[in-house]
Amino acid sequence: MRKSNRSLILKLNVLITAIVLIVSTVLVTISYSSYSKSVYAPFYSRLDKAKRILSEIDMSRSFDHIYQCSQADGFAAFRAEALKQKPEDPDMDEWLKQFLVSSLNDELMQKSEYDARMEELTAEAERAGIAEENLEEWIRERDPAIASVLFDVNNEYFQSSYSLSSILEQSGCSHITVYAEDAGGYVQLIECFDTYSSFTHDDSLIWTFQKYGERYLNVEAIRAFREKQTDEAFRYDSEDGAELARIISFERDGRQFYIVFACGITEVLDGQRAFLFRSLALIGLMVVVAIAISLLILRRIATKPLRELTEAVGEFNVKEDGTGEERVIELDIKSRDEIGDLYRNFRAMQTRIIENTESLTRMTAEKERISTELDLATRIQEDMLPNVFPPFPDRKEFDIYASMDPARAVGGDFYDFFLIDDDHLALVMADVSGKGIPGALFMMISKIMVQNVAMTGLSPAKTLEAVNRQILVNNREEMFVTVWLGILEISSGRLTAANAGHEYPVLMQPGSGFSLFKDKHGFVIGAIEGMEYQDYELQLRPGAKLFVYTDGLPEAADREDRQFGIERMLIALNRGRNGTPEQILGCVREAVDAFVGEAEQFDDLTMLCLEYRGKEDTEHEGTDG
Repeated sequence: MRKSNRSLILKLNVLITAIVLIVSTVLVTISYSSYSKSVYAPFYSRLDKAKRILSEIDMSRSFDHIYQCSQADGFAAFRAEALKQKPEDPDMDEWLKQFLVSSLNDELMQKSEYDARMEELTAEAERAGIAEENLEEWIRERDPAIASVLFDVNNEYFQSSYSLSSILEQSGCSHITVYAEDAGGYVQLIECFDTYSSFTHDDSLIWTFQKYGERYLNVEAIRAFREKQTDEAFRYDSEDGAELARIISFERDGRQFYIVFACGITEVLDGQRAFLFRSLALIGLMVVVAIAISLLILRRIATKPLRELTEAVGEFNVKEDGTGEERVIELDIKSRDEIGDLYRNFRAMQTRIIENTESLTRMTAEKERISTELDLATRIQEDMLPNVFPPFPDRKEFDIYASMDPARAVGGDFYDFFLIDDDHLALVMADVSGKGIPGALFMMISKIMVQNVAMTGLSPAKTLEAVNRQILVNNREEMFVTVWLGILEISSGRLTAANAGHEYPVLMQPGSGFSLFKDKHGFVIGAIEGMEYQDYELQLRPGAKLFVYTDGLPEAADREDRQFGIERMLIALNRGRNGTPEQILGCVREAVDAFVGEAEQFDDLTMLCLEYRGKEDTEHEGTDG
């Protein structure tokens, strides 16, 4: 379908907004990258220059001597004394040299030898008239070993410090720190800053010196260097802020040394964040402007017809009787774009709503009619079953109670009991193969047939055979029914019964509990022609109770699809065995409800209980009365 310019304008508007956003993002990314390179370039240059200078000189011997000094005996006590009070002599070099001389040179000669030799050389120089400015050269000629102690070894620390300070001054880095690795972590040997070195003569010297020989378990710069394994500059975060650093590592006599030279970049990062914030603000402004322009265009070409369409939707109404308004809402929308399609679909929707409403009204009326008829069928089915208890109030020889709870409005189970004559009581428990209305109709037919045939005086087996023949005469739906039929001779307590594919009955004799009686089973009624059934007899003693039921009882299932089962049924029966038939059925029903919980009932649940009291009990009751 051809679209108008309105759809094209909307698409172009969205496209322009997207292009503005993409271009702005690309420009900001390029600008940010260029800005970052320009601000970091001087720092990289400084670090490269410092590395170049350090690579041109070999300070490994000096650093090793300084480390040995930090490990010398008495160093900890010396530093503790240094931190306790500041010497009055402002010449810190001489003060520290006294310690370095005594510490570094223990391996060259004993202290007493050194002092004696110095006294000897000094006396000899005085006798020779050597000037003070020529003393070093004269001692080097006379005794190179003591000269090394006096003028070389004891100046290692200061010369190294001065060299690193010079490198700082030339390169422009912020600070240089030297570490030696040992089993306890890292020992700091020298630390030089761009404002002062470890041995400049100012008040901060004594506090800087306290870090000489300090042991650290972790050094952030070295950790970052080891993780990155690169000779290039890298960034890391220290306690003083962000820094850009390079590290030169070397090994001497099996010990690893690290020279860390770094530049603080916290201010640079702050500048980067400010630049990025301004750039993002610019992108946001450009996007807002683009969206504002888009909204203006959208308002002009789309909002007005949409508002008219919205008002038309509000005016549309369906009358309560199900008929729509006669007037079809007309709008002046003739465009062939999406809004025009929406308007045409709205008109079609009005027609469908009116038609569907009318159809729904008819369906609702039909549903109400069916519901009414179903309620009537339920009442008819209930009326078909004996539902007045006690059913034979003048007969004291027995008590009987039954119940039927259909899974649907009407069910396929049924029970029945009736007097064939004054001394014979028929008991029926049955379950048809269907549910709902078909099952209810088949149930009524089966019930009437069983009762009519049983009233002729036939045995239970012959009654079932006759009913099977009658049902098979016209059973095109091939429905069937399971039936347990028993005829009780009231005077003797003898029960004759036959079973056509139904559940086993449960019997309780006086002095015992309920137990399953596995009787002889025949095939279901309504399935096979010429079926024969067998009678069997049970002798009920006064106080005996008989319980029959349909499969909806043991097959009742909970939400986990577990079935109630025969065992739970027997437990429930025996829990209430001393009660009346009505109380026994109530006890079983409570057990089923507790087990099933909120799960849906899927099958009809029908139960019947007979208590046989006998003629003797009846006569005895009359005598007592």
